[in-house]
Order: sequence, then C-alpha cells, then structure tokens
Amino acid sequence: SLASITIPDGVKSIGTYTFNYCYSLASITIPDGVKTIDGYAFNYCYGMRYYDFSVCTDIPTLSNINAFTNIPSDCKMLIPSALYDTWKSATNWATYASKMVAV
Repeated sequence: SLASITIPDGVKSIGTYTFNYCYSLASITIPDGVKTIDGYAFNYCYGMRYYDFSVCTDIPTLSNINAFTNIPSDCKMLIPSALYDTWKSATNWATYASKMVAV
C-alpha cells in the first residue's frame, strides 16, 4: 500500500537522495520552514500523487532542477495561492510549473 508522510516542523532542509527510490510514497506534506530541497531528494518516487507545500510561507530554494526527477506525469504540487505566480517562476522551480496547483 502507498504511504503518506508529513515532514516534522523544524526540518530546514531535505537533503540529496532523502526519498530516493521511495516507490510506496504517495504524498508528502512539507512544513513551513523548509529552506532548501537538494538534488534527487524525491528521485524515482513512482507512486507519488502530490507534494503538499500549502502551509509554506516562503519558497524553498531548489538547488537544481533534478530534485523531483522520475515522478509520475500526473503528480501535483500543491502551492499556496498567495505564492503561486512567484513559485512557478522561481529558480529551478519553473521546471515543475505544469505540476503546480494553487490551493
């Protein structure tokens, strides 16, 4: 079965390969306060349905464009509506603009 997880408050960075090859991960909630997401952090998360960034008040720095490689084509990124336009065009995030949904 697929899993949903919430990263705990206080986490500041999601490091390289943190969730690499987590096939059974379906969704993940990213807390406000995450400042950086590194390369391949979510590589090969084949079961992923959505990333929930809806509580974020700042856009995390995406260290490069390969943080979310090999995820499903229909995977969504839930972005706070107040940050949606800025987030879509932020450095390295623009790669994933088509997956973003304002919430």
